[in-house]
Amino acid sequence: MFGKRLVDRGLLTEHALLEALEQQESMRPSIGRLAFEQGFLTLDQVVSIIEAQAGSPLKFCSLAVEMGLITAPQREELLALQQRSRLPLGQVLAAMGLIPADVLEDELNDYLEAKSGGKQP
Repeated sequence: MFGKRLVDRGLLTEHALLEALEQQESMRPSIGRLAFEQGFLTLDQVVSIIEAQAGSPLKFCSLAVEMGLITAPQREELLALQQRSRLPLGQVLAAMGLIPADVLEDELNDYLEAKSGGKQP
């Protein structure tokens, strides 16, 4: 993982990495929003799923499928879309001012080269 490499190289503290990962997660669009934007659910349906979540251990997507509001393939599409829409960790680190952009770019290039079998980390 790129973040762990930055910690191992002394460019980032473990605490700062955790903060950045939390920030990255908080910036991810919700499944409800994505389902609405994709036309899979109406706003009323999104609200009804959120209300049903209060008494259920199920996550939004699983509950939406159980309620018959989306299909299992739609759930998979939404989860994949949410994953693709996450900002890269490097962008989050730069936005938070934790690592200078030029250092981040060099480290990312080295990391990707090592990961592809080029240089050793």
